[in-house]
Parts: sequence; structure tokens; C-alpha cells
Amino acid sequence: MFNLHAQGRNNSALLLWDLPAPKTLSNITGYRVYRINNGVATKVADITDKTIFYTTVSGLTNGTAYQFAVTTYNGTKESGYAYPVSVTPKP
Repeated sequence: MFNLHAQGRNNSALLLWDLPAPKTLSNITGYRVYRINNGVATKVADITDKTIFYTTVSGLTNGTAYQFAVTTYNGTKESGYAYPVSVTPKP
């Protein structure tokens, strides 16, 4: 597990996560970003470059709280969620 951080922006959220341990990083193909709504996770992004540790999720509504989580993957194997984070976009 790794920490996930979020910054609310105008109709979007910037998500940043901690660099995995070097041993783990060598086994990672990329990251998947999920939005969690009422306990249901929906994939919103695939990051296929394992050296990128951030993404922006657009199309959000200012003043509305959102929850996100990130996983790592390698081929068909996927980790558990990073610690979920909540964020509220604002202008």
C-alpha cells in the first residue's frame, strides 16, 4: 500500500501518490485510478508509465466531494487499493 494525496481544482482533482519501493517498482507495469461512490469502484484512468505518480481527473463538479483510490498492476495482476482519499473540487 502507498499513500494517495489529492488537491481540488476547478472541476477537477489532481491525484498524487507515493513512489513505491524500488523492489516493488520493478514489478509494476502501471497504475489504475478508481473513483469510489457508495462503495462501488469505477476505473477512471490507466497510467501505463510506471514512472508517473500523478494524474488529473477532469469533469468533476465544484463543491461535490469525491473519493479516489489507486492500484498498481502487472499484466493481469492488480494490487489492493492505496489508502483512499477524498477531495472536493473548487474554483
